[in-house]
Amino acid sequence: MIVAQRYDPAVLIDSIGEHPLNPRRGDETAIEASIDAHGFYGAVIVQESSRSIIAGNHRHRMLKRGGDLFVPVMFLDVDDEEALRILLNDNQTSDSGTYDSSTLVGLLSQLSETAAGFAGTGFAAGDLSDLMAQLAAAEPETSTPDVIEVDYAPAITVPGDLWLLGPHRLLCGSSRDEQDVTRLLAGAKINLAFTSPPYAEQRVYDPGSGFTPIKPDEYVEWFAAVAANVAANLTVDGSWFVNIKTSADGLDTSLYVFDLVIAHVREWGWHFATEFCWERNGVPKSVTRRFKNNFEPIYQFARGEWKMRPDEVRHPSDNVPINVGPGGGNTSWQDAQGNGFAAIGAGRKKRRNGSSSGMSKTQGQNTAPGEYTEHGMAYPSNRLPTFNGSHDATGHTAAFPVGLPEWFIRAYTDAGDNVFDPFMGSGSTLLAAHNQSRVGFGTEISKGYCDIICKRFQLTTGIKPVLESTGQSHDFAAAATDPGHVLKRTTLGDFLIGQQK
Repeated sequence: MIVAQRYDPAVLIDSIGEHPLNPRRGDETAIEASIDAHGFYGAVIVQESSRSIIAGNHRHRMLKRGGDLFVPVMFLDVDDEEALRILLNDNQTSDSGTYDSSTLVGLLSQLSETAAGFAGTGFAAGDLSDLMAQLAAAEPETSTPDVIEVDYAPAITVPGDLWLLGPHRLLCGSSRDEQDVTRLLAGAKINLAFTSPPYAEQRVYDPGSGFTPIKPDEYVEWFAAVAANVAANLTVDGSWFVNIKTSADGLDTSLYVFDLVIAHVREWGWHFATEFCWERNGVPKSVTRRFKNNFEPIYQFARGEWKMRPDEVRHPSDNVPINVGPGGGNTSWQDAQGNGFAAIGAGRKKRRNGSSSGMSKTQGQNTAPGEYTEHGMAYPSNRLPTFNGSHDATGHTAAFPVGLPEWFIRAYTDAGDNVFDPFMGSGSTLLAAHNQSRVGFGTEISKGYCDIICKRFQLTTGIKPVLESTGQSHDFAAAATDPGHVLKRTTLGDFLIGQQK
C-alpha cells in the first residue's frame, strides 16, 4: 500500500513539532555525532493534518539545537490512529531487525583497514571482534517490508539561469568560468568576496550538478581559476575571505589548505593579510588520535591596502581599558615586566575585581596596564564566536550561519558595497549582504541549491525572485523544489534521502 504523501525539502523547522506521545528515547549524542560527521541526509516523516513528527523526532531536535532553520520533510496524509501506528512501527521495526552477520563482518573488516576506521558508522572497534566470535552461531534473518517510492518536483532553475533577488544577483553557473562571473557581475566591482569552497574530498556534494570532489593534490590547480576571477573583479581596497579547514587521514593531516594559502601569495600575487579562528559547536565524543575539532580558520587575502571598519563590529564590554591619553602612564605590558609602572589613566577608576580606587600618578606606579577598566565598547579579536543565533542554513552539509559573513561585511565594507560568494551554497552570504544593505552576487553550480537559495531568500524577505531572461517572477515559497537529493527506495521506518551537497 502506498500512503498519500508530499515531499518538501525545506520546511521551516519551527512549523512542525515533536509528537507528544512519542515513547522513544533516542541516543541524542550518537545522532548529533552522525549529523556532525555526515551532515543531515534524511527526512523527517510528518502527519499532514497535525504537523506532528511521526518518524525522526530526535533528528529534528538535533537539527533545531544546532541552529538550522529548515528541514526536509515527507508529509503523510494519515489519520491520528494511523499516525500512532507508524510512530510505534518506526521504532519497533528498527529494534526488532537483525543483520546478516557474515555481510556485516565483511563490511566492518573492510572499514577496519581504512584510515578512518569505524568513524561515523555507530560501531566501535570491539564490535568487530565480538561479531567474529559470534559468527558461527549467528543465523541471518531477513524480512521484506512494504516499500514506498517518493516522487518530487524537478528543480525550477536550469543551468545558466540568472535570478534577480531584489538588487542581488544569483547565477546557476561556475565561479571558475570567466564568462559566467562576468555575466553575473555585469560590470560591478567586488568590494568583498567571502566563501566556504568545497572541502576537497571531505564531503559529498550534489552529484546532479556535475561536480565531483577534488583530490587534495589537485586542489590548488583546481582553485586557481576561482582566485583569478575574484582578483580580476576586486576593488583595490577589497578583501577575499576563504573559510576552509584541512582534514586528517590516518597519521597525517592533509596539507592542501596550507598549499592553497601559499599559492595565493607565491603563485597568484595576493597579500596574506591575516587569519581568523571561527569557533564551532561540537558534540563530545570518544578520542582516538585527535581531539574533537571545534574551530575553522578563515583566511584573508588582499591585492593592496584593504578597507577596514573596526568600529562597526565593536561590542559592549565591562572590561574596556581606560586610556586618558598622553600623561596617563606607560601602557606597555612588555615594559611593565618587573618594573614600576603607571596605570592607564589616573583618578578614581574601576578595577577588574569591581573595587574602585582613588589614585594619583604616584599611587599608580605599581598598577598593571589594563587593570583599570570601565564599561564601554570593545574591539573584537580574530577569534570569532559561533554565531549560532543566526544559524539558519538549509539542506546543506557545509552551510554556515548568516552571522559569519555578516560580521566580515560589517567590518570590511560600507553600505551599498558589492559582496560576492563564488560558492553560494545555501545562500548565507547573500542574506548577510541583504541584511547589511549591501548588494550580493553569487554563483552556484547546483540547480537544486539555486532553488533553495531563492526559496530561502523569498521566505526571509518576502521578495519573489525574477528570472532575468523573461522578467517573470517565480513563487519559490509555494514550490516543492529539488535541492539535489537522490531519493532511494526504502522502508517507511528507515526512510532516507541520499547524499546531498
